[in-house]
Amino acid sequence: MRLVVFYACVCVAKPESQRDRLDTHVAKHAEVLDGCRIQRRPGDPPRVPVIGLMVTKNDDAIIAEWLKYNMPALSALVLLDSSDGSGTADAVSKYRKRCPAPPIDYMHERDLLTPITVMSDAGMRQPVLARIRALYGRNQWVYLCHSDEFFYHEPEFIAALVQRHDPTCNRLPFYQLHVFPHTSEWPQYNKQKAEEQDGSQRLVQQRFQHINTHCRRDWNGPETEWALFRDDEMTEYIPEMAGCLPQNGSRDCRSVVAAQLHYKVVSPDPNLYTRSGIHRSHWRKNHSHHHESTGQINGVGIGMGAISSELSFFQERFRNCQRVFRFEGCLALEGLSWEPAPVAPESLRLARAWPLSVGPGTCNETELAVATARRSATRSRLWGWVFGRE
Repeated sequence: MRLVVFYACVCVAKPESQRDRLDTHVAKHAEVLDGCRIQRRPGDPPRVPVIGLMVTKNDDAIIAEWLKYNMPALSALVLLDSSDGSGTADAVSKYRKRCPAPPIDYMHERDLLTPITVMSDAGMRQPVLARIRALYGRNQWVYLCHSDEFFYHEPEFIAALVQRHDPTCNRLPFYQLHVFPHTSEWPQYNKQKAEEQDGSQRLVQQRFQHINTHCRRDWNGPETEWALFRDDEMTEYIPEMAGCLPQNGSRDCRSVVAAQLHYKVVSPDPNLYTRSGIHRSHWRKNHSHHHESTGQINGVGIGMGAISSELSFFQERFRNCQRVFRFEGCLALEGLSWEPAPVAPESLRLARAWPLSVGPGTCNETELAVATARRSATRSRLWGWVFGRE
């Protein structure tokens, strides 16, 4: 017999397949799932379950937005919260009341039975992966979620694609599209801020729309980050090792096939950062990149130099990025060069409109058809290379 735990409910059940485990809870609450789960449409590509793994600290300003726009694309989420206050816990509780499925398993660091002794990226994620295994078993596809990153392509489409064409691989990087406050957005930001005096607040996706890419001289494309992995028999977090990805034999998937938007600045408040651009709200750590004055690792930073005012955050370019453009909801129309591999097609994008201040927030079908036809021959050749069919 196996114990299957969802929130405060403990049920005894017979062994189930991984798909059954994740779908049973969804089906039970189908009558209240409006907006809580991506609707399956005729002709959709196949999906496989993807479970989100998240650690967060004091991300109250964005966690509700993340849940609303990302959670419907996952089959489950296990979240470890290290926040000082209750903002994240309250946001999760409110979301779960509206959307009892897909399930969210919430833990606070102070409630862990075994305290975290190595405060590294791997050390923080180790108990979260252990919880995923306790709930859903091994060999699941797991997505490394960050509260300031939003899916462009649907992870469960991508996992199914990789599993079908490259079944032996176990980790996949995503293109990171850095969104950064742009100088042209400063007047609109001030206007919006004045309108928010009543306590309301614009979504981060509404505030900032400028993507910065091609930021490395040795990399002719957007930056990448390991985001999706299969929790197979070789996968294990070693707390002393650097990086968010567990050690898993490094059987890389043969392409980078998806993208996500990374909002580098959630709140352009200089009080939240040191003068050198390091976020003040971060975990104490005891591994590399030791900070000279504080005795702890440099936290999440924006790497843009001195921070002295709100205006300091609004710049023409982030770091040394060569390409800056305003995102209006459709990557296929931007003509980006994607290296080392082609980006996934728009048919695998997340089925939702971006709540932008400027632009339609989705793909114009006529323009998309023209762009798709123009690139079809190139995509066919590149995808043949990606999956070894040439």
